[in-house]
Amino acid sequence: MWNLLFGLNHSVRARFWREKINWNAVLPRHIAIMMDGNGRWATRRGLPRTAGHFAGMQTMRRTIRFCRKNNVEFLTLYAFSTENWKRPRAEIDYIISLIHEFITDDTLDEMNRNKIRINFIGDISRFSAETQDMMRHAAALTKSNTDMTVNFAVNYCGRSEIIHALKSYLKDGAHELTEEEFERFL
Repeated sequence: MWNLLFGLNHSVRARFWREKINWNAVLPRHIAIMMDGNGRWATRRGLPRTAGHFAGMQTMRRTIRFCRKNNVEFLTLYAFSTENWKRPRAEIDYIISLIHEFITDDTLDEMNRNKIRINFIGDISRFSAETQDMMRHAAALTKSNTDMTVNFAVNYCGRSEIIHALKSYLKDGAHELTEEEFERFL
């Protein structure tokens, strides 16, 4: 059977797996996705990098719907790392405009109808006041939803998470540090 599958084109293989696998039995409770490579995807196709970011947002929307339909409780989308600030300003502005495009009344209505909570995790302080307000508004408007949570990791960095956790730990009062104790602050 394995040889048979490898001999088939992608769409036939995809259809085979969709039909043969009980996805509810195999999907985890929490899925995390690094939203990486959209600009490269567009460049390889002779398109502007922004076209890749737009296509990535459309894929993100479909992914949220798929996860909700299949009872995934948590979806974390690593959407904008601290490294992204090194991109050309026009590309940064476009990516941020996609956040604004996502956080519309229609999208928030859809999230509420489907009982999906939206969180923005990471350091949002580097974004404009308008963008921060939109992020807070989306989180506040969907905070009572309990069927699924979508975490958008923005302006995140592993190193800064560790520093933040250590600062919180020190504020809490220094005592013996164990992995379990440290995890409380992450």
